[in-house]
Amino acid sequence: MVADTSSSKASSSGAPAIKVATQPGESISLRDLSAFLTEQGFANEIHGDPELIVSAVNTLEHASQGELSFLSNPRYAHQLATTGASAILVGRGVIAPGSCSVIHCDDPYAAVTASIIRIHGHRIHPQWGVQDKGSVQNKGSVQNKGSVQDKGSVQGEGGVQNKGGVQGAGGVQGVGGVHATAVLADSAIIGAAANIGPNVTISERVTLGDRCTIYPGCYIADNVRIGDDCILFPNVAIYEGSILGDRVTIHAGCSIGQDGLGYAPVGDTWYKIPQIGRIVIGDDVEIGALCAFDRATLGQTTIGRGTKFSNHVVVGHGAQIGENCMIVGQVGIAGSARIGDHVTIAGQVGVGGHLSVGDNVRVGAQSGVWSSIEANMEVQGSPAISNREHLRQAACVRKLPEMKDRLRDLAREVERLKMGVEYDGVDDQ
Repeated sequence: MVADTSSSKASSSGAPAIKVATQPGESISLRDLSAFLTEQGFANEIHGDPELIVSAVNTLEHASQGELSFLSNPRYAHQLATTGASAILVGRGVIAPGSCSVIHCDDPYAAVTASIIRIHGHRIHPQWGVQDKGSVQNKGSVQNKGSVQDKGSVQGEGGVQNKGGVQGAGGVQGVGGVHATAVLADSAIIGAAANIGPNVTISERVTLGDRCTIYPGCYIADNVRIGDDCILFPNVAIYEGSILGDRVTIHAGCSIGQDGLGYAPVGDTWYKIPQIGRIVIGDDVEIGALCAFDRATLGQTTIGRGTKFSNHVVVGHGAQIGENCMIVGQVGIAGSARIGDHVTIAGQVGVGGHLSVGDNVRVGAQSGVWSSIEANMEVQGSPAISNREHLRQAACVRKLPEMKDRLRDLAREVERLKMGVEYDGVDDQ
């Protein structure tokens, strides 16, 4: 078992390198933690015991002695008085209970993120290696430090013969290995230190980069290219011709590059249009569980560098999603939509097809985007309109029952006035 430290490396997106724990729950003094945060660019000051040891990070509500917590959202400030945490990361000027040591900094949320990485590290992946149960079904070539061995067999652990030419004692050199039940095609090229789990299928002409971890049950179709340091969690399917950049993480149950909803109406029948495009996913993208991203009918569906997706997100064929976007759960983005850079789309939003959303747009939860949105706007509602207009309309909606009653009363008053006028007219005659 070896800690995954790939996320600690500086990426092509310019993310800072953050030292990770050598083992989960690594204890650290506040003095050392403060120094670490300073190294990461988070200026801070300790108010309390600098020799205090913390070994875990937790919420204010659930923290106990020996744990570090944080406050970044003022709505939780009342929990400062009752938390069991031994130390708290807070913003400057925030007063914490006298029993707690405090680290003041400008951005507690970013600082606690770095602290979690430092204390807990990243997920530890199983290391499958070449097993001693049966023969390895592998005729692919496995790279070792840039060299590809195509011929001969090498004894793995337990004396398993591996016809794939896996070089070095125990299978793949370095961390990882190929499980005995994995099936690799003759023409597949597997990078150094590959970590391939049980019942994985890697098809013809696949290129898998260095240090990739492929969990059990994954299927990688023909002509897929996957970069370095990628992680596919269980039962991910990557359809033919898809391209993934470096440091891409895809969580369990996702389907990438399947056919989109491409049908041509002919009379009263729908004729399937062959989906001959592809999908290209940039570096440092992370995709939550049970997402489905279509390949393009023609051309390509594109997911920009650094974009993050929560669970149950659907991306239609030919959609173009920019860099460093944040797409929350149960969002649906229809085909050929164009999403700019650094766009945030909250949960249960629907984005229509063939429209554009500009850079830095923020779309509120459960909105319906029916038309294009200019850059730098914050929108809400269905159809999505500016937040200011949405709030004004929402205020009116809340007053509708009262307005209805007032309108009914006014209508009755008008009727009484009309009756009075008519009566006065009779008297005048």
